[in-house]
Amino acid sequence: MSKSSSPSAIELTETFHYSTTIYDYDIRWTSLGDAASPPLIFVHGTPWSSHVWHSYAQSLSRYFRVYLFDNPGFGESPLGKPIPGKADTIGKAVALDSDLAQQSEVFAALYQSWAQDWQKSGAHVVAHDHGGLMTLRAYLLHGCEYRSLCLIDVVAVGPFGQPLFKLIAENEEVFNALTGPVFEGVVESYIRDAAHKELDREIMAALKKPWIADEKGRRGFVRQMVQANSRNTEEVEGRYHEVGKKIPVRIIWGKDDEWIPVETATRLQKKLNAQDVVVIEGAGHLIMYDQPDLGAGSKLHDSLDRTVRIIFCEEFYSSLFILVKQALAVIGVGCTTGLPVEAHAEVMEAVYEPLGWKRESDTSYQPVSATISPDPSGQHVSPMSHPRHHRRSRVFLHWLWHFLSLLWLAPIITLLYLNLSQYVIGASVWCPHGKCNAESNSETVYKRAQELDRHDHDTNGALQFVSKALEVWFMFVATSLVYDLGILFARKGRGLPVGYLLSHLEFSDIRYIFRPLLWTSPWPHRNAVPEKRARILKLYIFAIITASLTILANLMGPSTAVLVLPTLQWIDTPHIMNTTFDNIAAAHRPTEDAGFSYCNATELVARNYSCTSYTYGPSMDQWAAQGISSITQAQNLDGQLLLGTSQEYALSFSFNATANGGMLTWVPSRQVMREMSHEVQKTQGQLAEDDPPEYPEQVFNNSLQTILKRQGPSLGFQWFCSASNVFDLNLNETQRIRCYTGWTLEKGNDTYTKCLRLGTNFDNTDYNSQFWLAIDDPDVPEYETEVEVHFADRAMYFNDTEDFGSGIKSCLTNDTSTSCDWDRIFSTTLPEEFRNISSNVFFVSYQVPSLENADGRIYCEHVTYLSFATYNVDTSPMSNTQNLVTLSNINAPADYGAPIILSPDWYLAAWSVDHNATLDGSRQIVKKLIEVLPDTYEFGDQSFDWYYFNILHGYAMGQALSMVNYYNGSVPAELNSREIKEAKEDPVHPVLHTWATIHVWAYGLSGRTSKLGTAVVLLGSVCVLARFFLGLVTGIQERSTVEVLAAAFEHRHQGEFEGLEEESHLAKVRYQVVEDGDGKQRFIPSKRTSRWSHA
Repeated sequence: MSKSSSPSAIELTETFHYSTTIYDYDIRWTSLGDAASPPLIFVHGTPWSSHVWHSYAQSLSRYFRVYLFDNPGFGESPLGKPIPGKADTIGKAVALDSDLAQQSEVFAALYQSWAQDWQKSGAHVVAHDHGGLMTLRAYLLHGCEYRSLCLIDVVAVGPFGQPLFKLIAENEEVFNALTGPVFEGVVESYIRDAAHKELDREIMAALKKPWIADEKGRRGFVRQMVQANSRNTEEVEGRYHEVGKKIPVRIIWGKDDEWIPVETATRLQKKLNAQDVVVIEGAGHLIMYDQPDLGAGSKLHDSLDRTVRIIFCEEFYSSLFILVKQALAVIGVGCTTGLPVEAHAEVMEAVYEPLGWKRESDTSYQPVSATISPDPSGQHVSPMSHPRHHRRSRVFLHWLWHFLSLLWLAPIITLLYLNLSQYVIGASVWCPHGKCNAESNSETVYKRAQELDRHDHDTNGALQFVSKALEVWFMFVATSLVYDLGILFARKGRGLPVGYLLSHLEFSDIRYIFRPLLWTSPWPHRNAVPEKRARILKLYIFAIITASLTILANLMGPSTAVLVLPTLQWIDTPHIMNTTFDNIAAAHRPTEDAGFSYCNATELVARNYSCTSYTYGPSMDQWAAQGISSITQAQNLDGQLLLGTSQEYALSFSFNATANGGMLTWVPSRQVMREMSHEVQKTQGQLAEDDPPEYPEQVFNNSLQTILKRQGPSLGFQWFCSASNVFDLNLNETQRIRCYTGWTLEKGNDTYTKCLRLGTNFDNTDYNSQFWLAIDDPDVPEYETEVEVHFADRAMYFNDTEDFGSGIKSCLTNDTSTSCDWDRIFSTTLPEEFRNISSNVFFVSYQVPSLENADGRIYCEHVTYLSFATYNVDTSPMSNTQNLVTLSNINAPADYGAPIILSPDWYLAAWSVDHNATLDGSRQIVKKLIEVLPDTYEFGDQSFDWYYFNILHGYAMGQALSMVNYYNGSVPAELNSREIKEAKEDPVHPVLHTWATIHVWAYGLSGRTSKLGTAVVLLGSVCVLARFFLGLVTGIQERSTVEVLAAAFEHRHQGEFEGLEEESHLAKVRYQVVEDGDGKQRFIPSKRTSRWSHA
């Protein structure tokens, strides 16, 4: 490739040399525009030159690197010269076809040479006349890769030739002999026939000049006519279908082309699989000159503009280079497949203004000048300049809304994070910087609560507006999505039914999904040609998507409200694994580890438990006084029996009797409460600052209420008291059998005698204790009551008819007791209803004073279970003035296991009395218990004394169980997840946790409605993403209702509604929705809409 001269605005300044096997060629060419712009090549036909493309090349060079060249033997490019020695081998047939075949090969070589300078492979190619066949041969036979192909009145399918072609071909020598005005008249007549309108003299002179200037030109014209009559497309025409499948192809044709009739365009479209055919009204074969004033800004310009924009937009749609797309939209490269009309206006301005045309509107130009005036630099001067700010502003707003739609995800992602992470706000919904102290430990707590409540009311009201804003925001996005999908369906296949055209305006109403037209419109109406089920199915997919969006849009409001509005919740702080449970000391006598502050080891070993009276004697009397007072109050009409409380360090407690506990009475452990007391005082700020609580202070200050929790052991007991006579069978000095008469099952009528084995040398040790209660009061008869406490590992029953096969009855009634196998007797299997009260039984019997029958007793039997419970204490001194501890989460009865062994000495410690000692009547509980025993024995539960006795005894038993201490094990410093799980699930040695439950405003997904709301919002997020990426791929711009109506009014009825009257049939008529060159919507009825519709 060599340079021959300096470039000018119109000259072909470059020369490309190429040799085939028989010819040498020198091709003149030039290029315009920025070398970095996409390449655009114009190819002329016969008998023309690149001159026909000058005005178009100059206009489009703003956005493209435009290439112009003259084919061999046309314009400035000479004919090919035969290679020396090859001239004699060229036959006439080869010579005739050599122009087209050789020209295609030369063009392919020229194309490949240009392609070396392009940043991206392939150029946009626009071809006219036989240039169409050239470019198709180059593509199919020589491997030229195009980005797109635009064919204008091309020679590509036969039959070829006009009468003039045939006449010249048959009389070639005659026409070669013509000279002067005669030959000029032939050429001018030929050119005039190619145009639909009269050409200007200057244009006519320019077009015929190369052929009449000399003999060489005249012979060249004759040669072209002969060649035109002998074209052969068999080599490539069978492969035309490959082109449209690989690249975009558009066909433009002059409606009044007398050389090649317009019907040829339709044939060519089918063969090439071209996108569409644009027919230019009032234009012939020389379509570029049939418009006034050089044809610039004519319908051909408009069609070329649309073609370039379509193929160019499709190119970067395929790669999703959205930033490039935006940049092109701003500088003016619009796209009829979706870019804003404003960008289209800038392309039109770039094309028409340099040609001297006046802009009537953004989509309309009128000619005012027939000349193009270059400035000294060779650039074209526009006769008018227009501000583009308003057009760019509209483009900017279009893309701003596109990204604002995507921004809906920002608050949604934030809300999902807040709810999934259970984000804690604090004591109020309005809690800036996480500081909203509820002052729960202050006297102003109630006043502060009222202030926070007002803040909560205002903030929750504002958040409801936020929820509504998110709903409306989503509604806009969903409307755009339905519109985009509708337009997408309307552009494909047979278009969209009328019933779906306004779906984006109707779908937000929940009644939309119940409209029959939504589900019947996909089927063809009665006058329509039968439709393939696959196409019907696609329309049903659209209907299902739209109906789903209807449901989703209507659920979005409450769903966002569920996520936006926090709720007042009880939130657990992280659990701290303090210790593991090792064992409980119930089976052993009390030791120093029991926490008896005023007892030493010597006293405890000697079983002298009166040392506990300083601490626990008053608490026992307090319980008794509370019990007596509560029974008295309960006798009133509206009275109720309430349990008393006892204190341990800074906490108070009572018994828990729950159905979950199997109707057992559960007693908190004083050891656990001693450990909790320290933490409660730290939380309430009553200890030194150098002893901080387990959790940061703000955790509790920012909550409305704080419940400290700790896991620990708890003992539960079930007891039964009855009046009975007792008798003993002494086996030897250390062993005896004690039996109580008159025993009955809780659910049953049979009466039994219940026997225990007591003493040493049985399977268990000697678990027996006793003490006396005495009254030393001159006003009260002198009573003394013996209290015996026994623990027996087994019990056995009998009556007159049943001893369950143990043989105990005969051993007790006959003088054979010494020879009886008592171990076997007490190992006899008992019926199910006896088992839970027949092992590890704890007995307390009270001798009834002043009875003639010295064997009269009131006895109470107990079975005791160990379980683990959660200890709870409200730390606010305002709402929990007594720092009362409650138990929760007590294990189910099936998890208790067997009753535990309980040493009788714990009962002595509860009474604060030494073994075999007497407790005088100065204590109220002693006095009251002795007082009620006679009537309790005689009248049973028919006397109020019975209730006094049971309450007093129950408190004494509860006091004993609360004192039982336990031992802890240490938690390893580092545990893996499996070890932590095993430790939590260990029923014998569980990990004992400490944590707090705070009452705060927080986010969370604990309820079913919040989970449903999350699902709806996630589906909404998918829709927003779908709308965003669909917008990137299609670039569809939503039209207003006014624009849609305007397009509908402008539509010319073509018979598609003929014979249709019912709404259901009218809704089934299908239309394609496209955009014309002005960027306006147009409705095109489907060709299969009606049997009477146009062809």
